[in-house]
Amino acid sequence: NAVRKQIIRDLDRAYFPTKLIIPNEKGILDSGVLETTRGCTKGCRFCQDGYVSRPFRERRVQALVAQANAQAFNSGVGTISLGSLSSDGYSKSAELINSLNKLCEDKNVKISVTSFRADNYNVNKSNFVDGDFYKLSVEAGTERLRKIINKNLSDADIEQSLINAFNSGFNKVELGFMIGLPFEKNGDILGIVDVVKKIQKLYEENKITADPLSIFVNVSVFVPKPFTPFQWCAFVGKKEAEKRLKFLELSFNNLGVKYHFYSPEISEIETVLSRGDRKVSKALLYTYLKGSVFDNNNLLFNPKVYDEVFASLGIDKNLYLSQKQETDVLPWDKIDVGIDKNYFINQYKMAIKGQTVNDCRHGCNGCGLAKNCLCSNGNG
Repeated sequence: NAVRKQIIRDLDRAYFPTKLIIPNEKGILDSGVLETTRGCTKGCRFCQDGYVSRPFRERRVQALVAQANAQAFNSGVGTISLGSLSSDGYSKSAELINSLNKLCEDKNVKISVTSFRADNYNVNKSNFVDGDFYKLSVEAGTERLRKIINKNLSDADIEQSLINAFNSGFNKVELGFMIGLPFEKNGDILGIVDVVKKIQKLYEENKITADPLSIFVNVSVFVPKPFTPFQWCAFVGKKEAEKRLKFLELSFNNLGVKYHFYSPEISEIETVLSRGDRKVSKALLYTYLKGSVFDNNNLLFNPKVYDEVFASLGIDKNLYLSQKQETDVLPWDKIDVGIDKNYFINQYKMAIKGQTVNDCRHGCNGCGLAKNCLCSNGNG
């Protein structure tokens, strides 16, 4: 029988750590964390966490403020990160941020959010880490590809949000994109560059400051993950990813844009580990014994260790990197996260046609949770 995921219905009654381990030296991630929500209703087809953490639940503002104060008091962290899978995922973001203002002032603590949207918050930006950056996760360079991945963000939405930001005094923009997405074409890569050019033009037309525009672009490589509509898709390939990133590197240099690219080599290994079976489980242990620790750090990651272990165990990486069939028995089919596999199949077929689904808070999309009385959104 499949192993069924357990669901905590009331997050406020769930344990959450407030006494953090304090290292002897400054760490890379020296911050406390608030889990404002769990689950996501957006339905982005590439996002594993958005599906496996369903149904959507929120914590009360009072509980979050108490956790923030406890973390600051117990550990002296200088930053509190607000954890949410989408920038507007928490319905009481404005109330929470206003409630945290006193903590920011009394304890000299700053707030960190994944996406700082000028049209969402009307607060003191100095209380935020990188509060002078307008952050936007665009994911794909064209509206066509955003529909395929169910990122319901049109070109008009992007343009209007940036106009609002520039009219509010922002002159720094941080963007997030992915390459190697299913059904990606050359025009979608060109579209990333076009988005940046459009932003530069919008700034000149809408700026209220004489300061120059600064743009920072993060580009990651798509990794097909279990429990998503794209779990059957192939990895784009390390060499192909490097070629696409090289084009973006040259384009960004010409535009005077700063950027950070995630390693295609790490993404390739991540795909193997994500879609691996019990053979890969053994390989993971052996690579650890050979010294592979903290491999998400580019300076410490050594792909040769993985290649040596895979060769010694007779593991063909391509088996895990290649396209899967909908009829294939997958290693993770033994785990029941509450979402019907047929729902993923239907979402994959909709992606091929470029069809989207709405946020399921506005109406149930039939993922299977409501059928099993695990999600109240099924009444929509």
